[in-house]
Amino acid sequence: MNRHDKVVFFSKQDMAWPYMLKNAEKLLNTAENLTTLTINSLLEYHHINKYFENDLSLSHWTVEQKDRYLEIVQSALNEIRIRFLALKDADLINEISKLEFDNRESFWELFQYFKLYKKADRSPSQKFYHCTRNILGMF
Repeated sequence: MNRHDKVVFFSKQDMAWPYMLKNAEKLLNTAENLTTLTINSLLEYHHINKYFENDLSLSHWTVEQKDRYLEIVQSALNEIRIRFLALKDADLINEISKLEFDNRESFWELFQYFKLYKKADRSPSQKFYHCTRNILGMF
């Protein structure tokens, strides 16, 4: 999927939502094995879920389509939960370095939601803090 086909949630009021939901529709209509997706690809489903949480959908979607899409998104959110809870300190730095710009906020939102900061080892966390500061400082 190229950069222009990505799904990103900006806000409920943003007028890009129909375009983003068309991209989401393409993604949701292609069967993918969620366990093989990268964290960036999985976070697209998190963005889609934000649209659904704000009751945004395309007018041509049937109730059945929307229910099927919700089911797919719920499966993806479950895979995200599994991946986040399995992250180790060493993996965390590696995953952060691979994040696409549009997924950084979602990553940190989920990091906080799953309370991963509580299970982090303090000494590697210090390295992680400095590494993250350097990574974020590049942008």
